[in-house]
Amino acid sequence: MDALLTEDQCRIQASVDGFAARHLPPDEVRRRDREHQPPYDLLPAMGEAGFFALGVPQAEGGLGQSWSEVALVQERLGRHGYMAASIYNRVVGFGLMSVLTYGSSAQKRALLPGLMAGEFFLALALSEPGAGSDAAAIRTRARRTANGYAISGGKIWISDAKGARLLLTVARTGPETSGAEGITLFLVPGDAPGVTLAPLAKVGNNCMPSFEVGFADVEVGEDAVIGTVGNGFRHLMSTLHFS
Repeated sequence: MDALLTEDQCRIQASVDGFAARHLPPDEVRRRDREHQPPYDLLPAMGEAGFFALGVPQAEGGLGQSWSEVALVQERLGRHGYMAASIYNRVVGFGLMSVLTYGSSAQKRALLPGLMAGEFFLALALSEPGAGSDAAAIRTRARRTANGYAISGGKIWISDAKGARLLLTVARTGPETSGAEGITLFLVPGDAPGVTLAPLAKVGNNCMPSFEVGFADVEVGEDAVIGTVGNGFRHLMSTLHFS
């Protein structure tokens, strides 16, 4: 046993090693990279192993472990295959922690069980041409409608956009706002009318597909807002460090 780890942490480490032996032997890792196959099909097995539930409080249906255990899983997955550590990072950081921290009670009930089980995941639709990942410089806008909002704009280098059930979309809700003010987060179905996806060619990291994402008056309801209207920048700054 590693003298720096507790017995429980050693068991978690062994669980990750067992998962990797079954699903990510070296030849399989190389095949996936060669064929550009993302590891989305492995998420249910990760969920069954309890990896996604580790850092979620027991009151929310999780295992209530510390972030030391979450980091241990990611580090150990990375030892066997970067693709697995990377998707684990994004499922937990972009999806679970956003819903856990800022989701309404209804959103938590609807999303947390499936996220912890690895049944689906969220993709973060933040980066834009000319803005990169600078959330304060985004130009995508969400216009008020009778039933909610209509989102228009474009994103680029959005990882996993095609595989995600929901796009955690960063948009401006105030027509005159700039900088960090007036930004709101929305949960947009990846197959919503008006959402378009175009794959982007890459020279590496082949198991994390990236896309250009367009929003052409994509209509969402009030219940698509996660967190509070106008405070999306602050929400992002408090959750992005988990990923």
